[in-house]
Amino acid sequence: LIIEVFESEKLVENKDEDGVDLVTKYDRDVEETLVKNLSKKFPNH
Repeated sequence: LIIEVFESEKLVENKDEDGVDLVTKYDRDVEETLVKNLSKKFPNH
């Protein structure tokens, strides 16, 4: 994932309507991966 991010064109969008919290596709991908893996490790949390 890190190499893919480094070598690719970046698309940045606003996370909220105020346009203050910028987020990329890769931010969302990393978040999804972390949540999935943490949920497996700690299913009752």
